[in-house]
Amino acid sequence: MAGRILNDLQHLTDRTQAAVQGRRGSVMLGFYKSLSSGNLRFILRRFRENHPDIGLDLLEAPFVELMADIHSGKLDVAVILGDPDRCPVLHTMAIGTEQLVVVLPESHPLAEKPFVYWSDLKGERLLISHQDPGPDIRNILIGKLAAPSDSPEIVNLHVSRESILSLVGAGEGISLQCECASGLTGLGAVFRPVHDANGATRIGYVACWHPGNDNPVLKTFLEALRPEV
Repeated sequence: MAGRILNDLQHLTDRTQAAVQGRRGSVMLGFYKSLSSGNLRFILRRFRENHPDIGLDLLEAPFVELMADIHSGKLDVAVILGDPDRCPVLHTMAIGTEQLVVVLPESHPLAEKPFVYWSDLKGERLLISHQDPGPDIRNILIGKLAAPSDSPEIVNLHVSRESILSLVGAGEGISLQCECASGLTGLGAVFRPVHDANGATRIGYVACWHPGNDNPVLKTFLEALRPEV
């Protein structure tokens, strides 16, 4: 009896120490639905394999909701598009970049090229989802294609990324997407990198969290997100 009590106390001590050291517990991660594919999915799978005693809860939500949940404490960390200075009141960490790709109907003349220059997109009808990261993509398009004499034709649609790609395949226009979207095949669309004079155009991802967050597991998760050098 005494031995069992000692074993139980040791087990409780070990669990408490593991929690303090960030080896046991749970972390709540928020991200855009469009980021659920690509490199983030690989990172999450590897984290679960390497840290089986840490629960990983996920929330797909728009940028505004993610920021509100970070400040309220509902989320421990969020992964968003942009630069580290996008969230000045939060702690941030750059975690990688992706190429921007233009999505074209298979019959589009530009589909024959290995990559596309921004100037090639002048005069095209550009379909953008109202869902994140659509607004970020729209800002990039305006910055790259707007001129004093004209502006690009951008159509904001309240549909999913998959629906946008289907519309592109049907010839309703073209679209700009993050590289992870190129895994969505069979929609009658092709994906080509977008270049400027310096080469491929890339967009960054950052992890952001509240400076007052004291969840010890958060540090463990951030280490898993940190880019390898």
